[in-house]
Amino acid sequence: MRNRLRLLVASVLLLSACTSASSVPAPTAAPPTATPIAAAPTADLAPTASGLTHVQVALGFVPSVQSAPFYVAQDRGYYAAEGLDVEFKYGTIQDVLTLVSRGDIAFASASGDSLMPQRQQGVAVTYIMTFWTKNPIGALAIAGNNNPPLKTPADLKGKNVGVSAPNSSTDFGLKALLKSANLTEDDVHLVAIGTTEVEALIQKRIDAAMTFLPNEAAQMKSLGMPTETIAVADYLDYIPPGFVSGDKTIQEHPEIVQKFVNATLRGLRDTLADPDTAFESSLKRMPELSPDNQPLQHDVLTATLDYYKPIQGRAAGATTAQAWQTTQDFLVSIGVINQSIDPGQYYTNVFVDKATP
Repeated sequence: MRNRLRLLVASVLLLSACTSASSVPAPTAAPPTATPIAAAPTADLAPTASGLTHVQVALGFVPSVQSAPFYVAQDRGYYAAEGLDVEFKYGTIQDVLTLVSRGDIAFASASGDSLMPQRQQGVAVTYIMTFWTKNPIGALAIAGNNNPPLKTPADLKGKNVGVSAPNSSTDFGLKALLKSANLTEDDVHLVAIGTTEVEALIQKRIDAAMTFLPNEAAQMKSLGMPTETIAVADYLDYIPPGFVSGDKTIQEHPEIVQKFVNATLRGLRDTLADPDTAFESSLKRMPELSPDNQPLQHDVLTATLDYYKPIQGRAAGATTAQAWQTTQDFLVSIGVINQSIDPGQYYTNVFVDKATP
């Protein structure tokens, strides 16, 4: 069990913490090279020798199956067909939203709760589309370890609850669950666990972990351990991760933003229609993944796609003013931001509404 646990803990590093009918394939493009961030990137949107426009997209720490839609868009030539030479950036990027606001990076994956404080502090970035249709954060526990079992936020009272770090999305997710049950952090024992959710649960250092449910729930399943979950999305209409762009880029190059959204949504639709091919696209970016860990990563992708499914009556990639207002009200209530502004200052659906099918 310990060796298998070590394999699973190693494999979690392959996941970003942050991710309909098939489209007609465009000319195939070569997959991008994973480029770690070592320093501030150079100015974006420069023309390449092939005549395409170079576009940098900051995705997260490492290549992940949860980025499969973007890999599919790359491999099937959707970005190239839109005139874009997309380069995916990985690693910890210092002040990434500031770089996006300046146009040094064209697009970045970011959560609503990371964008809102930055926007209120004058960082000019706007959320242009989502790929998650519901927030994936929630509480995860091993079934049988808690009495009574964890079924509702009220059941967290008195528990040892792990979060990745204070003031992280998992920490905010815990606050959302507690608030829905009229509880506070004083009613639980908070433990900072980084990315060791599975190990901490198995070793019983914590009773529940706040995490991206598609990730760690799949890992527990692969170990044969039934789980109990409490999803934040069931209690709060909380903005999920999505792509942001700088107001400078949006104003000066709206056609680039539109082309990026067009191609990305095509990749998302294809991923939902053909998950196995999308998984193969992901594997190309994850050469270090051993064959033994591939089934687990396939399970993570399958679980993730349930969170990517479009919502009937809503344009793919769109978010709602109500969700932004609800998220803002919550962040004000816990002191992350200190004022309410027009939710329309955070996001736009213009590009998803105009996206080509």
